[in-house]
Amino acid sequence: MRGRRGRDRRERGRGPPPGRARPGPGHRSLPYGRRVDPVPAPRPGGVLRRVDVPDLPGTHSEVHLRPGDEIPDPVDSACRVGHVVARAATADEARGLAGRAAARSRVEVG
Repeated sequence: MRGRRGRDRRERGRGPPPGRARPGPGHRSLPYGRRVDPVPAPRPGGVLRRVDVPDLPGTHSEVHLRPGDEIPDPVDSACRVGHVVARAATADEARGLAGRAAARSRVEVG
Protein backbone atom coordinates (compact mmCIF):
# COMPACT_ATOMS: atom_id res chain seq x y z
CA MET A 1 0.00 0.00 0.00
CA ARG A 2 1.38 3.36 -0.98
CA GLY A 3 1.52 6.22 1.52
CA ARG A 4 0.99 9.94 0.96
CA ARG A 5 4.45 10.45 -0.44
CA GLY A 6 4.36 7.45 -2.79
CA ARG A 7 6.53 5.18 -0.67
CA ASP A 8 5.48 1.67 0.17
CA ARG A 9 4.77 0.86 3.85
CA ARG A 10 7.64 -1.65 3.82
CA GLU A 11 10.02 1.05 2.56
CA ARG A 12 9.09 3.18 5.58
CA GLY A 13 9.67 0.26 7.94
CA ARG A 14 6.02 -0.16 8.90
CA GLY A 15 4.07 -3.40 8.78
CA PRO A 16 0.44 -4.02 7.93
CA PRO A 17 -2.24 -1.68 9.29
CA PRO A 18 -3.24 -2.23 12.95
CA GLY A 19 -5.43 -5.28 13.42
CA ARG A 20 -4.21 -7.00 10.25
CA ALA A 21 -1.74 -9.73 11.03
CA ARG A 22 0.39 -11.30 8.37
CA PRO A 23 -0.86 -14.80 7.44
CA GLY A 24 1.15 -17.80 8.55
CA PRO A 25 2.94 -20.09 6.10
CA GLY A 26 0.71 -22.37 4.06
CA HIS A 27 -2.37 -20.16 4.30
CA ARG A 28 -3.97 -17.86 1.79
CA SER A 29 -5.23 -14.67 3.32
CA LEU A 30 -8.59 -13.08 2.70
CA PRO A 31 -9.57 -9.45 3.28
CA TYR A 32 -9.75 -8.38 6.90
CA GLY A 33 -7.39 -11.08 8.13
CA ARG A 34 -9.63 -14.12 7.57
CA ARG A 35 -7.80 -17.30 6.70
CA VAL A 36 -8.68 -20.42 4.78
CA ASP A 37 -7.13 -23.86 4.88
CA PRO A 38 -4.22 -24.47 2.52
CA VAL A 39 -5.24 -25.38 -1.00
CA PRO A 40 -3.54 -28.47 -2.40
CA ALA A 41 -1.19 -27.76 -5.29
CA PRO A 42 -2.79 -28.57 -8.65
CA ARG A 43 -1.46 -31.56 -10.54
CA PRO A 44 -0.08 -31.24 -14.05
CA GLY A 45 -2.65 -31.29 -16.84
CA GLY A 46 -4.14 -34.31 -18.55
CA VAL A 47 -7.24 -35.07 -20.60
CA LEU A 48 -10.59 -34.07 -19.16
CA ARG A 49 -12.88 -37.09 -18.86
CA ARG A 50 -15.87 -35.71 -16.97
CA VAL A 51 -17.08 -32.61 -15.09
CA ASP A 52 -20.09 -32.56 -12.77
CA VAL A 53 -21.04 -29.23 -11.19
CA PRO A 54 -24.29 -29.04 -9.19
CA ASP A 55 -26.87 -26.46 -10.23
CA LEU A 56 -27.59 -24.95 -6.81
CA PRO A 57 -29.86 -21.91 -6.36
CA GLY A 58 -27.66 -18.83 -5.91
CA THR A 59 -24.77 -20.20 -7.97
CA HIS A 60 -23.63 -19.69 -11.55
CA SER A 61 -21.17 -22.13 -13.08
CA GLU A 62 -19.30 -22.18 -16.34
CA VAL A 63 -17.18 -25.04 -17.67
CA HIS A 64 -14.53 -23.89 -20.15
CA LEU A 65 -13.43 -27.33 -21.41
CA ARG A 66 -15.25 -30.36 -22.79
CA PRO A 67 -14.54 -34.05 -22.20
CA GLY A 68 -11.60 -35.06 -24.37
CA ASP A 69 -9.95 -31.60 -24.18
CA GLU A 70 -6.37 -31.32 -22.97
CA ILE A 71 -6.12 -29.56 -19.59
CA PRO A 72 -3.35 -26.94 -19.60
CA ASP A 73 -0.58 -27.20 -17.00
CA PRO A 74 -1.41 -25.02 -13.96
CA VAL A 75 0.87 -22.06 -14.54
CA ASP A 76 -1.58 -19.23 -13.75
CA SER A 77 -5.21 -18.60 -12.81
CA ALA A 78 -6.36 -18.83 -16.45
CA CYS A 79 -5.46 -22.55 -16.55
CA ARG A 80 -8.73 -23.85 -15.16
CA VAL A 81 -11.53 -26.16 -16.18
CA GLY A 82 -14.23 -23.69 -15.16
CA HIS A 83 -15.60 -21.65 -12.29
CA VAL A 84 -18.52 -21.35 -9.90
CA VAL A 85 -19.80 -18.03 -8.53
CA ALA A 86 -22.01 -17.96 -5.42
CA ARG A 87 -24.29 -15.07 -4.47
CA ALA A 88 -26.18 -14.66 -1.20
CA ALA A 89 -27.43 -11.99 1.19
CA THR A 90 -24.24 -12.08 3.28
CA ALA A 91 -20.62 -13.03 2.64
CA ASP A 92 -20.86 -15.90 5.15
CA GLU A 93 -23.90 -17.34 3.35
CA ALA A 94 -22.11 -17.05 0.00
CA ARG A 95 -19.04 -18.82 1.42
CA GLY A 96 -21.25 -21.63 2.72
CA LEU A 97 -23.01 -21.94 -0.62
CA ALA A 98 -19.67 -21.97 -2.47
CA GLY A 99 -18.40 -24.66 -0.10
CA ARG A 100 -21.44 -26.84 -0.77
CA ALA A 101 -21.04 -26.37 -4.53
CA ALA A 102 -17.34 -27.24 -4.34
CA ALA A 103 -18.00 -30.33 -2.18
CA ARG A 104 -20.51 -31.67 -4.72
CA SER A 105 -18.45 -30.85 -7.83
CA ARG A 106 -16.41 -33.58 -9.51
CA VAL A 107 -13.67 -33.31 -12.13
CA GLU A 108 -12.27 -36.50 -13.61
CA VAL A 109 -8.95 -36.31 -15.46
CA GLY A 110 -7.18 -39.17 -17.21
